[in-house]
Amino acid sequence: MSRYGYVFDETYNPMHEETKSTVFKTINSYFDNPIFTKVKENQTHSIYMAKMDCLLTNEYRYIIATVTKNDNPINSTCDLAKLSWDSFQTRSIPDYYDIRPQRYTPKKSGDALSPINMSNRDEKQTTYGMEKYPLKITVLHKKEGKYEYPDRATLGASLETYQTIITFDF
Repeated sequence: MSRYGYVFDETYNPMHEETKSTVFKTINSYFDNPIFTKVKENQTHSIYMAKMDCLLTNEYRYIIATVTKNDNPINSTCDLAKLSWDSFQTRSIPDYYDIRPQRYTPKKSGDALSPINMSNRDEKQTTYGMEKYPLKITVLHKKEGKYEYPDRATLGASLETYQTIITFDF
């Protein structure tokens, strides 16, 4: 690459961008392209959330996308397809956000069935890797049990726990 000019970022790999784009489309399709609301920001990141329909009475289900800080105002909305997230979470939490609940149909085919394999486990979480995509999938334990989740699962199963954090593992 330096043959054609100066290399500004030696860590840049165009294959990473293509992989990210594919993963973004996969997650977006799984949740039927939900509308996200920007709920907060800090010095480096903006946090977007979508509330998912849930019959639980003491917790709310959210999907959360953390993106590089942007200029969109708090409470602005955006399709998941337009968010290039650094971290994606499905979480059941007691915190209430005044966001309209949305519905989706969990997928039982395609990339939702892609296998994930346990790479690390402790009392608080189980971490998985995925052969198809370079993802780190962390599933938080609710019961403080080291073996709450299996050694092998699928991407869809991890998303449906609503205790999951996904990041890229480049």
